[in-house]
Amino acid sequence: MEDQPGGVWLYKTAGDFYSENTITRELLGSTSTVLGTGFSNTDIITSAPRGHLSAAATARDYNGGGFTDWYLPSLEELKIMYFSKDIIDLSSVKHGGRTFAANWYWSSSYCIHSGTEDGAHAFNFEEERQFCRKGRSKAGIRVIRNF
Repeated sequence: MEDQPGGVWLYKTAGDFYSENTITRELLGSTSTVLGTGFSNTDIITSAPRGHLSAAATARDYNGGGFTDWYLPSLEELKIMYFSKDIIDLSSVKHGGRTFAANWYWSSSYCIHSGTEDGAHAFNFEEERQFCRKGRSKAGIRVIRNF
C-alpha cells in the first residue's frame, strides 16, 4: 500500500496481540484521537509510569520484518484500518500474517470510562463501533508503522 494524497495514510500492519492497556490519569488529555497522532501517543504512553505494561509498549517492542518503528494507532487511524480491512487482510495473508479478528482493538487514544475510570478508546471490528474501555480490560492490538 502507498501513501495517499492529502495526508491520508495507510499502514503496513503486523499481527494481532492481546495486552492489558495500563492507563494512568496523567495521560488523559495528553493523547489525541486524530489521524497521524498514533506514533506520538505511543511515545507518551510508553514514557509514562507503568507505560512498560501497556498495549503501546507491546506495539513499540514489536520488531516484525526487522523494523522497530511500530506503534499503536490513534482512534482515527484504527477507524481507517477498519474501513480498509479487506485490503489490509489480503496483504497481510500474502505476507504470512493474519486477518483482522471480529474483536475489539485498542487505540493509543485515552479517555474517561463511565465518567470516573481511566480508559482508552477501542474499536470493534465486528460491530463497527467505538467505545471507551476500562484500562484494565482486555482487547486486541494491531501494531502499525508508516512506510
